[in-house]
Amino acid sequence: MKEKILAIFKKTALSSKTKSDTNVTIPDNVTSIDEFAFYGCDSLVSITIPDSVTSIGDATFMNCISLKSITIPDNVASIGNRAFLDCPNLGPIISVSGTTFYHYPKISKDTYYELPKTVTRIGSRAFFLCTTLTSIIIPESVTSIGDGTFYGCDSLTSITIPNDVSSIGERAFFLCSSLTSIVIPENVTNIERETFSGCTSLTSITIPDNVTSIDDGAFSGCDSLTSITIPDNVTNIGRQAFSDCASLRWITIPDNVASIDYGIFYNCPNLGPVFSVSRTTFYRYPELNGVTYFRLPDSVTSIGNWAFLDCTSLTNIIISEKVTSIGSGAFSRCWSLSSIIIPDGVKSIGDRAFSGCTKLTSITIPESVTIIGENAFYGCKSLTIYTSSNSKAWQYAKENKIKRKSLDPQKPSSILSLLERFFKRRK
Repeated sequence: MKEKILAIFKKTALSSKTKSDTNVTIPDNVTSIDEFAFYGCDSLVSITIPDSVTSIGDATFMNCISLKSITIPDNVASIGNRAFLDCPNLGPIISVSGTTFYHYPKISKDTYYELPKTVTRIGSRAFFLCTTLTSIIIPESVTSIGDGTFYGCDSLTSITIPNDVSSIGERAFFLCSSLTSIVIPENVTNIERETFSGCTSLTSITIPDNVTSIDDGAFSGCDSLTSITIPDNVTNIGRQAFSDCASLRWITIPDNVASIDYGIFYNCPNLGPVFSVSRTTFYRYPELNGVTYFRLPDSVTSIGNWAFLDCTSLTNIIISEKVTSIGSGAFSRCWSLSSIIIPDGVKSIGDRAFSGCTKLTSITIPESVTIIGENAFYGCKSLTIYTSSNSKAWQYAKENKIKRKSLDPQKPSSILSLLERFFKRRK
């Protein structure tokens, strides 16, 4: 026997096998196959995996250059990244029952592939880096598309997702740079992390009404996307969801959106100010437009998280009288902002709201503000807070060692004393 990689069979897990074997049958008591377990077994031609196995690790069969046949049971719930990478003689892999599609050979030169009509689930990274495929037909029987399923299929120009699909995994279409349009089925409720990130040719996408959440980077780097409508049921939009969408000019955000994370529209140079449909919530001001002055419309009652992030040229911002809340990081890194007045009626200032405003020397905060988040003025070393001595802002400034000056009205006796001193100097 040739050298062993790590170990041999364990009772409940398999960690390696000898490189010399050509046909392997794994014992029935094995429940998982560890990462790299058969890596580089270049004599291995076929392998039978028992029903007891539920997971196959990363790069498990990587570089098995002679592998032609593998039997995977329906109980396998997860297969790691690169599990069948560089197995040039291995064709498409489907579960025993034909319901789960696990792998398509990335070295295939075919441009077209139609999945069998028995398939109900497409596994994670099943078509990983299949760069020659321009068209893939998914049968109506499919209900689930795994993580990274079409990752890096950069020749794929179009694909139809069946109506019964309810789950599309994160990075499912990551870097599908030739994909021009896609319709997401009605049963999908969540657009996962970076699902369509890097789809640089995508000009049109339809988001169904049932979607409630759009995760981090879902559409980041979609350079050709010019407009997008977000349905009313969406309540959360994740970090950098639409960042680096260079052509984006128009977007509709419903009033139900309760949370927008960091840098959602970062580096979208053609996108102007973004409001909710009712124009009561202000979500985004373009960071690189060179404008020094901006006045919020009177309709605005809430300034969203990170709304003015990195607006480094703004020196003057007028907040409308109806505003009641200022979100987390709302004015973060507005380096040129030197002073600002918070209107009476504002009740809360979020975490890091003015962090990194290094030139901010003066802020006026009314007594109506009862909540000031952590690190709200982090890095504002020259700041003086103007407020009344019995306000939350006064207490906050004291606790955080920020300069403060009272806006309390002077007592009549004090005013008389000042007048007396004035007239004495005149005599």
